[in-house]
Formats: sequence, C-alpha cells, structure tokens
Amino acid sequence: MASRLGLDTAAFNGCLNSTRYDDLLARDSQEAAQYGVRQTPTIIVNGKAYPSALNVADFKRIFSEVAPDVKFP
Repeated sequence: MASRLGLDTAAFNGCLNSTRYDDLLARDSQEAAQYGVRQTPTIIVNGKAYPSALNVADFKRIFSEVAPDVKFP
C-alpha cells in the first residue's frame, strides 16, 4: 500500500517495524482505558469523555460548562 501511495517503502517499513514509540503507545492505551475510550475521535475535557466528532458549537457548549466565565466570539 505504501508504494501505491508513492511513499518511500523502506522508510515506511522501518517506521512501521520500529519499537521507538511503544512506551508512548502503551501509556496512551492505558489512559484511554481509564476513560473508557472505545473509538476515535474521543475528546476528553476535565475528565469527561465525548466520544464523537465535535463541531464548533459542541466545543463552545462544552467549554461554557467547564469555564462559564470565558466568553467566546
């Protein structure tokens, strides 16, 4: 697939087979499990998970709940 997309297959395979980010991925997976994340995208604000794609109105609503004194344009 990488070659069909015109990517450098050697570099792509090297990255794919690397263990460079294994620790970071393990920590992220543990944190996601703590919040019950089962899908992407999931946005977490102040410990509450919002498991769906959000639009600007959604973010304004969420942020107005957690920071009611902050005014949005």
